[in-house]
Amino acid sequence: MDDHFPPAEDVLVLSEPLRRDLHPRRGGALPAEPGVSDRALGEVAPSDTVDTGAADVAAKLTEKHRGRIEAVLSAGRSNKVLVAHARAYLSGADDPTGAAAIASIVDRLENGSKTPRTFTDGWIASRGLAFAACALAELSGIASSAEDLRPLDSLRLVDSVSLRRVRGLLAFCPEEEYRRAVERLAAHRGTRSRRLVVSYLVPTRHDWVDECCADPPST
Repeated sequence: MDDHFPPAEDVLVLSEPLRRDLHPRRGGALPAEPGVSDRALGEVAPSDTVDTGAADVAAKLTEKHRGRIEAVLSAGRSNKVLVAHARAYLSGADDPTGAAAIASIVDRLENGSKTPRTFTDGWIASRGLAFAACALAELSGIASSAEDLRPLDSLRLVDSVSLRRVRGLLAFCPEEEYRRAVERLAAHRGTRSRRLVVSYLVPTRHDWVDECCADPPST
C-alpha cells in the first residue's frame, strides 16, 4: 500500500497580517519579523536580548520610593506573608514573590506604563528569564496601595507588553533555560490567576492549559 500524504490544500498557511498577530509558542510557527511598533507591543525576534541597564533603572526606582515602600510594608493592614517576601527580596534573596510585591508598590507610585516593563527587563537582566516569569505570575495576584499590600482573589491585570515579551523570549531561549523556567513556574501556580499567567507564558504544558480552561479565574 502506498503511503498516504494529505493534500497540500489541507496545510494551514498563515497570511502575513495573521503572522503579525501571532504570539510565539515554543516549537510553533515563527511570527513575522517585528517592526518598531510591534516591539512596543512586546513582540520579540529569536535574536532579541534585553537591555542590561534596566536592572539599574529598576533599582533606582526602588530606591527613589524606599520611604513609601517601607510605609506600606510597615502598615498594619499589609499582608504579613507578602511583607516577609518583599523584605527578603530587598535583602537580596532570590524571591519572585517579593520582587512582584515591590514592583506592585512602585508601579502604583510611578503610575506609568513603562514601569512594569522596566522591572521585567531588570529581572531578566539581573536574575534570569525564569525568575522574571515567576515574578509576573505572582504579580497577577497582588494588590497594593499607599496604605497596604495584600493578595488578590481575582485576576489582576498584568502589563500585556511584559507578558508578551517574556512569552516570546521563553519561546526562543535555549532548551535548558526553558526547562528551568517551566520547573520554577510549577511552584507559582497556587491560584487560578497565577495558573492563567503561567499557562500563557509556557503554553507547551498542555495539562496546565487544560486546567485553566476547566477552572478559569474570576475578573
